[in-house]
Amino acid sequence: MYLVRDEYTPRFGRQYLTLWSGMFAEQYEGSALELPGHNGYMITLGEYVDDQLKIKVSCSSPRTDQNFHEVDQEINDQLEENGVDTRLRLSMRRDGS
Repeated sequence: MYLVRDEYTPRFGRQYLTLWSGMFAEQYEGSALELPGHNGYMITLGEYVDDQLKIKVSCSSPRTDQNFHEVDQEINDQLEENGVDTRLRLSMRRDGS
């Protein structure tokens, strides 16, 4: 499951979220920008323009203290539907390498 964090910095008057993975949420995976109609987010995975994957998520927005569980679950569900592995990934193998 990807961890979602609100960056508290509106971009273009819309909420901006970041997506993280790893045991301690240390691996940046992508971002989500609230859609203009406040009816979801556009997720962008990947750091480079040529290698980016964009996925639209229809859910309630903005993400608040009252609805963050539902929004986070909807984001992860949509990522899984589009073939993105959202299982918790460890950044280090058991042998320490």
